[in-house]
Amino acid sequence: MFCLALFFDFDKKKKMISTIAFDYNGVIELNGFDVRQKIIDILGVTRQEWSEVYTSMNHLSNVENMESRDLLVEVSCKLGATLEQIEKIREIIIESENSKTLNLGILEIIKFLKSLDYNIALISNYTT
Repeated sequence: MFCLALFFDFDKKKKMISTIAFDYNGVIELNGFDVRQKIIDILGVTRQEWSEVYTSMNHLSNVENMESRDLLVEVSCKLGATLEQIEKIREIIIESENSKTLNLGILEIIKFLKSLDYNIALISNYTT
């Protein structure tokens, strides 16, 4: 499942949508698997516990340019990960990075929308 477009710009003069924005990570570029869920399983925490800590630290990536992989490790440490768990988590992150693919279906949709004269925008905080 993916979000096709995150933002529509409505042109009031033409009374139509003029711009469609797409997110990069998870929409245009797909992960081979849910890396966060694998980390949650290793740590033995709930998705809620992970989300609370991740949300409280996400500014490190969004504002301070910490790479996503480093943020995942930092969140894991905050949740009490052992050195052995951190090593496994790093391996999973590398495996995830190596399994990413482009969503060719979305790229075709973008080409089609562009041919209809829509403005296309890419929105992302992607750092790795």
